Amino acid sequence: MPIRERINLKLIPTAELIPHEETVPYLSDRLAHKMIRDGVQKDPIIVDEGSRIVLDGMHRLAALKRVGAKVAVCSLEDYMSEDLKLLRWHRFVEGPGEDVVRAARTALGTTKEVSFSWDEAGLQRGLTLTYLGKAYTSGREESAESVMEATRKFDRVVSESGAAIGYVDESTASPELLKGDYMALLAPRLRKTDVVHAAREGRLFPPKTTLHVLPVRPMGINYPIEDLRRNNDVLEKVLSTRSRRRIEPPSFYRGRLYREPVVVLE
Repeated sequence: MPIRERINLKLIPTAELIPHEETVPYLSDRLAHKMIRDGVQKDPIIVDEGSRIVLDGMHRLAALKRVGAKVAVCSLEDYMSEDLKLLRWHRFVEGPGEDVVRAARTALGTTKEVSFSWDEAGLQRGLTLTYLGKAYTSGREESAESVMEATRKFDRVVSESGAAIGYVDESTASPELLKGDYMALLAPRLRKTDVVHAAREGRLFPPKTTLHVLPVRPMGINYPIEDLRRNNDVLEKVLSTRSRRRIEPPSFYRGRLYREPVVVLE
């Protein structure tokens, strides 16, 4: 098997795992109920091997803690590897109306109207709010902390308006996001060091801030919850009964799109 296909699964105490994003409580609750119903942790949590920072699976971790799991099945990754990519999500609202746009611009301090093209969307270091082909910026370079705060303000304005927030990752977003009847928040790209520092200091990013694309994504471990509660290490036994099915990207699995190869353990 090629090196990039190697999967490093291990049981890690849930108390040692460090999230970098907040969770949505009702989603964690729903997942916890599913875990109790199904009796398994379906998919591994994606974790940086050196720091124990959770890269993907914040809701899985929260749900496992709620069902009393002492350990979790994790896929250990080298976060600083060039093969592991850090992307971002763009938030958008369809048909927000002028009042909501004005409220968002005021909250974010995006008062300066600028000429802005789709090619520039991947390069800007400032905060950009777009609506009906117009772009507004804060006129300053943003830190990781200011990105956190701006995202929360945007979410709050939209929530108070009763509108719904959509999410599209930067690899699949199109120029239509800038031209149509959408209000979009284009935050600057974060660095991996931003994620590490925030997680270690307990300053969590809002949900749907980062998107990590892995060399290969393992799915479908279906590890018994009861063994996770009792800290029974039967991982080798479970893995010995499984075959591997590879799905090439773009990978559709359980109705979700993944940008990396998916290896299903079944």
